[in-house]
Amino acid sequence: MNYLNTGLGKNDLDLIPWPPISPHLIPCSIFLGGTLRTLFTNPPLPQSFVELKERISAALQTIDRTRIQNVWNELDYRLNKCPIQGVQTW
Repeated sequence: MNYLNTGLGKNDLDLIPWPPISPHLIPCSIFLGGTLRTLFTNPPLPQSFVELKERISAALQTIDRTRIQNVWNELDYRLNKCPIQGVQTW
């Protein structure tokens, strides 16, 4: 975060196209950020970057195909709902 304050100019971030920030459109991010984080950050914490990568890989392998399909189905449902109700209203 410090780099963002010192390394980039004040208007540089305006040039980066940001995705929609509605939490309704990011179930994959919520799933990966929440579910997987608990699988690979449980104590004892990893002592190296290599160990962290190994834990992430192991955590990914524990997720079954049905669970991944459910996440994608939910994302598809929410994307189809946006034009009907508008992202702001649900």
